[in-house]
Amino acid sequence: MKKGSFTDSEIIQGILQQRNDVIQYLYAKNYGIATSHIERNNGNVNDAEDIFQDAVMVLFSKIRNNELTLTGSIHTYLIGIVKFMWLRSLEKKKKHTFEDITDVVEIESFFDEILIVERKKIFLQHFQELPLRCQKLINLFIKHYPLQQITEIMGFGSDQYTRNKRLRCKKSLLEKITINPYFKNLNNEKPGKNYQLPW
Repeated sequence: MKKGSFTDSEIIQGILQQRNDVIQYLYAKNYGIATSHIERNNGNVNDAEDIFQDAVMVLFSKIRNNELTLTGSIHTYLIGIVKFMWLRSLEKKKKHTFEDITDVVEIESFFDEILIVERKKIFLQHFQELPLRCQKLINLFIKHYPLQQITEIMGFGSDQYTRNKRLRCKKSLLEKITINPYFKNLNNEKPGKNYQLPW
């Protein structure tokens, strides 16, 4: 049954159960706050939409991995992620005017997830720069299609050719990613954690 509001526990359970009414409530409760904050700090509506979506992904990841520890409300936690991610975005753009973020809670607790989201965005950016045939081939490997089936779908002459083509596409993508200056900064933030392509 649809409710006007939900407790933190109900929101967490609703996210785990993928309940649309709970997710819509979370958006309705927090999106305007996130947008107002970003617009007050050198951003616009498009920036707010991107940052809020990324922050929600981080929150969902913490919940699904049973790693969420709240010292305040879940709404405060989500807005804290938004503020921290927007600060990172401003630093990337060399724009440092920013309101006080002392209400950002437990930054370290969601920092790893933020890096994951940011790396995925870089992956997608450069993935879309590849030739369409490479994109299709990579997608098939990511979806764990059997090698023989990939060869048939792509119309290649042999499985060995498919393997070689995959390596060439992977090398091209990895080269694009690793020369991205923002990607280099991300890796420097977590020494010893090398980036791995998802296939």
